[in-house]
Amino acid sequence: MKKIVLLTTLIFIKLIVYGQQTWEQKYNDKVAQTFSKTLGNKYILAGSEYESMQQRWYIFQTDSVGIVEWDTTFLHGSLGFPDCIKPTQDSGFIVAGYTDVSAYFLKYDKNNNLNWESKIEISNGGIQAINSLIPTPDNGFMATGDIYSPNTGLFLIKIDEQGDSVWTKKYFSDEYGHGLSLVKPLGNSNYYCLAMKSDSRTLLLKLNEQGDTLWSKSIYSDFHAISMISTSDTNLVISAHENSRNLVFTKVDLNGNKIWEKKYSSDFTYNYCNHFSETQDKGFITANYMEPLQQNESNLWIMKLNEQGDSLFSITTSVRLRPENIFETNDNLYVFLANDKYQRPRLIKTDETGEVITSIYFTEKTYQLVVTQILFKIS
Repeated sequence: MKKIVLLTTLIFIKLIVYGQQTWEQKYNDKVAQTFSKTLGNKYILAGSEYESMQQRWYIFQTDSVGIVEWDTTFLHGSLGFPDCIKPTQDSGFIVAGYTDVSAYFLKYDKNNNLNWESKIEISNGGIQAINSLIPTPDNGFMATGDIYSPNTGLFLIKIDEQGDSVWTKKYFSDEYGHGLSLVKPLGNSNYYCLAMKSDSRTLLLKLNEQGDTLWSKSIYSDFHAISMISTSDTNLVISAHENSRNLVFTKVDLNGNKIWEKKYSSDFTYNYCNHFSETQDKGFITANYMEPLQQNESNLWIMKLNEQGDSLFSITTSVRLRPENIFETNDNLYVFLANDKYQRPRLIKTDETGEVITSIYFTEKTYQLVVTQILFKIS
């Protein structure tokens, strides 16, 4: 009878470890500044740090509860970061970043084998960041970002499915500009690029498949835009901040006409939205951080908005974390990447109200330890 009770206890513990809804995984031996969900309900992360006069790049994949399954590292150039990572239709993924003066793309297959790597130089100007990467209908990819001196401005790059350059375009070469986000609305043959110019104006550019500007429209003159997504109702939502104080979310149609605009702030001096994404209920989950005056630390702020941009819940915490990306999971919860003040990354899965566990978390090792202890008692 005693053995049966102990065996039942073992099964119960196993269900807790693998059946819990919220979890946290820390990666103290790696760095990561961006991540994405894969088509197989896993996560792929990428980042880099300066080491030995070069940048050490990290790329690693986890399972559905954040446990590392595969990783790779390599040194690359004296500058450069992996800025964006996206799943591909063949169940692999692509990483977009820059090194020295070139745009740099890495394509991996579903078994994490490197299919190809591609360097593309933008003439008369080095690349400072690739801020957005999207697939194109012909199995290629399009990216936008920033160019630094001697010719500043923003750029667009189109590559084919083998990573070869199809075309490159430069905009605002006579003044400083940012290419912030690039989207292709569902069922639309055109692309939309969110851009900022040196006079703090936010522009929405409508582009054709060749990257030619069909029109541009000023969206903001007093807000600092951050990013843009295309929504399921074929509109656009833009995140921004007002004097670093207020978070601003604006929805516009495909002609750039404003549908709604909402502002949010906290008791902290500085508030920023690093990333947001649409949820299955047509609302939005946002990963924000707050900074006090004269203190180089960030407090976490997770906020859920409905379809009209109204806040459904707002979770702030004193945990010193800076979120990078956030997505809804297959079970309608939320997972985000965050870094602490030492740039140690972690993946955190919240519950349905955005609550975060930041102290107790399970790993494969702790689970095996529990099982070993129980088996010893049984024997």
